[in-house]
Amino acid sequence: MFWDHCTPPPGCIVNPIRSVGEEGKHQAIRYAQILEAAPRRATTVSSWANAWGGHFMLGFPLYLASLRQWFENLWKIRANVERFSASPAFQTAIADTIVCLQRMYADASPIASFSCTEVY
Repeated sequence: MFWDHCTPPPGCIVNPIRSVGEEGKHQAIRYAQILEAAPRRATTVSSWANAWGGHFMLGFPLYLASLRQWFENLWKIRANVERFSASPAFQTAIADTIVCLQRMYADASPIASFSCTEVY
């Protein structure tokens, strides 16, 4: 919800509602705090992801949120994001996304792959 309502165009939806995005951020941080407090035997994002069935589905949103410093006080989350995001496979998987993010935050021209957010 945060990305849909709080990301600059073309990343956001048409007619974004900032309060909805901010509530999404609040909930994401709340859930990250739950992960942070997980038992010692599940101390890595990989452990949590394996238990929940998807490393990339959990790791990528944590990575994006980490870029915005959402987890300043959550050292396990930060350490695990740094660890998995340094892997060559992860870097390859997100290369196009990083280019898109850089363009969005630099107010570059519209990105064709995001045009689907303009029609509902």
